[in-house]
Amino acid sequence: MQIVNDFLNKQYFNDLVKDVFAEDFPWYFHEGINTYHDSPSSQYTHSLYSEGQVKSRMFEHFEPILKQLNVFSLLRMKLNLVPRTESRVEHEFHTDLPNTKNDYTTAILYLNDNDGDTLFKDEKVRSVANRMVIFNGHTPHASTSNTDDAYRRVCLNINYIENMSK
Repeated sequence: MQIVNDFLNKQYFNDLVKDVFAEDFPWYFHEGINTYHDSPSSQYTHSLYSEGQVKSRMFEHFEPILKQLNVFSLLRMKLNLVPRTESRVEHEFHTDLPNTKNDYTTAILYLNDNDGDTLFKDEKVRSVANRMVIFNGHTPHASTSNTDDAYRRVCLNINYIENMSK
């Protein structure tokens, strides 16, 4: 696992956050947090890329991140928004693409500061704006809600095959 603080150039990151947190940015409701529908939790998502195609007009705004990650083949990229809860909710452990047999990498970029975490078996990573956590895609992980002053916990989730010919 690799944790990188200040992953993106500050100006680019701030512009990206401004777009994603805009009042007219489209979010779509999903029951459950992952593919296992761990109800009663829910989240809002915005799919940028899946099933081999661009799904959002916003995709191009995120392309510099793929270059910085050295992406060879993009599998999926989406934004997740989990609303604040009164008490902390820990979601189910999962892998993002459970039917993917080949090795792949998962990267999570946190878009705002809050007291929510990404949980791993022996570690947790706090949501800190512009922090990127990168790990093997077959590693089980879970998210939590936040309970602090932030109205929402927002992350960019990327699943990809890395370019090995660096």
